[in-house]
Amino acid sequence: VAGWPAAAALRTWQVDRGLTLSGEQAAAVRRLTTAGHAVEAMVGVAGAGKTTIMDAARTVWQDAGLTVAGAATAAVAAQTLHAEAGIASRTIARLRLDITQGRGIGADVLVVDEAAMVDDRDLAAIVAAAAREQAKVDAERSLAGPSAAPVRRRRRTTEEAVE
Repeated sequence: VAGWPAAAALRTWQVDRGLTLSGEQAAAVRRLTTAGHAVEAMVGVAGAGKTTIMDAARTVWQDAGLTVAGAATAAVAAQTLHAEAGIASRTIARLRLDITQGRGIGADVLVVDEAAMVDDRDLAAIVAAAAREQAKVDAERSLAGPSAAPVRRRRRTTEEAVE
């Protein structure tokens, strides 16, 4: 998404929600929506506002005419992503089935919730499908628990798979 339309959509989102993002949160939304990377990873501690950031990013993407979908390892997490960020979501298992049966990702942007919990083979298949469909993958990961190092390694691997 181009810079000024993204900024305008973000301002509108903040006004509509009555929220003001922190500088770090606003920078994360700008990076996710304007950097042009095929695969992005957002890592943060629990309560840092990752879901709020994804809601804002969804608005920016949709205002630019892009479709946004989500995926999570558990049905409850997929329902939460939909309820809290407005991103229609399904389980990773369902997404893999859709990919296998030729329906693909079905969106311009795919948000993967708690991506570090996704099996490496599943994540590789999702990223490969996204590359075929020229879709963007945004992976969200909480830092509650294990260190972020495995996420960074996986992100490099999946970025290489896209190339």
